[in-house]
Amino acid sequence: ENFDEYDLNYGDAMRLVAKDKSIIVFQKFKIGRVPLYNEIVKAANGESTLVVSDKLLNPIQYYSGDIGIGEHSGSIASDNNSIYFSTNVKGAIGRLSNAGINVLSVLYNVNSFSTTQLPQRIGNYKVYGAFDQSLYKYVLALEATDTEDAYTLVFDEKRNVFESFMSYHPEMMCNLETLFVSFKNGNLYTHDAATYNEFYGVEYPSSVSLVFNENSPIRKKYNAIGYQSFQNKKWAAPLITTNTVNAQTGLGQESSLLKRDFVLEETVLTAGLLKDKNSRLNPVEGLNEGDYLGGNYIVVKLEMSAADANDLVSLVQPYLTYQISNRNF
Repeated sequence: ENFDEYDLNYGDAMRLVAKDKSIIVFQKFKIGRVPLYNEIVKAANGESTLVVSDKLLNPIQYYSGDIGIGEHSGSIASDNNSIYFSTNVKGAIGRLSNAGINVLSVLYNVNSFSTTQLPQRIGNYKVYGAFDQSLYKYVLALEATDTEDAYTLVFDEKRNVFESFMSYHPEMMCNLETLFVSFKNGNLYTHDAATYNEFYGVEYPSSVSLVFNENSPIRKKYNAIGYQSFQNKKWAAPLITTNTVNAQTGLGQESSLLKRDFVLEETVLTAGLLKDKNSRLNPVEGLNEGDYLGGNYIVVKLEMSAADANDLVSLVQPYLTYQISNRNF
């Protein structure tokens, strides 16, 4: 009664997690639940009931969905209600809860990233997961490979959204009660500092790329950008691109804005967009005298420098002005 075997067709048992008088068995291709001193009995109407048993290990009950954890045993992390994990086999990030298995990477729009990056983390290239109790977020770190950079991704449990990529890339993570801990180069770091954006002794900038694609079938000429910011801190725009390609050079439109280009008008920081630097041989000349930025959409990367990002920063109601291009008619 204290020994049991599980279906080898679902692969090796990669990790066991004790939870709510059960053991959750994470196999490579499937996830199951083994009740401890309890047994799941199905009634004639199909409903399941948990009854007391004198056996320690009772028959495993597999969750619906053909998904396990592959080789990503280190990705598992749990809070009070859920267990998070990733799998290289499916290229997915999942959450196991009382509602069953949800594939978060599909539900919340990081499927392209996960199906590309997670299958490459096998063998010596590891994936680490931990749950930050103070922020109530799942943190998933992917080691760098020979061809891919390292990534650290955060899922916000309260808002059900993948919040951001992080600048730090740990070699292990864990919790000491509510304190989030990570390791780098064999050193232990606690994530409880009063300053922002400093990891492992290095200060990092904050950045976000915004896609403005209103009325995407219509070609537009882009004029200016504006936003509000906490304490009127200025975000620079080191990279601005459109979907327009210059027929003569074969290069896509590209521009930028410095912090000093933004001017405070009442409560809004605004800047007129510069020109396409790729439309002239001299990029500086192109920014000032080149072609106007235009197209069906525009992507603006806003960045707060590392020196300014060590305090709380915000970006509120960014907007972009444009006029309809005559080339539509």
